Amino acid sequence: MPDIKKRFLKYSILFAFAYSFIFGNILFAAVVPVTNQAELATAISTAADADTISFSNSITITSPLPAIVNKSYTIEGNSNALDGSSAHRGFIILGASASPTIQNLTIQNTLATGGSSSATSADEGGAGGGGLGAGGAIYVGNSATASLDTITYTNSDATGGSSGA
Repeated sequence: MPDIKKRFLKYSILFAFAYSFIFGNILFAAVVPVTNQAELATAISTAADADTISFSNSITITSPLPAIVNKSYTIEGNSNALDGSSAHRGFIILGASASPTIQNLTIQNTLATGGSSSATSADEGGAGGGGLGAGGAIYVGNSATASLDTITYTNSDATGGSSGA
C-alpha cells in the first residue's frame, strides 16, 4: 500500500508541473501589493496573466501609467482609489489578447486629452482639428476587453486636443 501512495504523489506532482507548463503559471499566481505609483507602474508592466495587482492604499499618479498590453491579470482596488491628479488618464488597455479584470476601485480626477493639431497655416494644408481625447478613467482599445466590477468613477473627463488655428 505505501508504494501506491508514493506513486500517486509522484504522478500528482508531475501532473501539476506539466499542467502549469502547458497552461501557464496558473498554479503559481502571485498577489502583487502596490502602495505608490512606481510600484503600480512596475506591476502593470511585469505581472503575469494569473497574478493579482492589489492596492494596499489609495494611489495618486503624477505622470501617465504604462499601458496594459496583452495582459489578463486582475487589479484589485480593495475599496481604494486611483487619483489622476486632474491631469492623467487612469488605465489604457491595448491588444487583442488583453482582458484584465479591474474591481473594487474608485477612479477619480482623471483626464485624457487628445493631441493638438500641428498644421498652423493654409500653406500646410490648413489648420486641422485636434486629436480625440478618449477614456478619461479607462481606455479600452480596439480588440481588447476588460471586466469591470464595483468601479466608481468620480470627476473623470476626456477632451479633444486643440486645433492648429
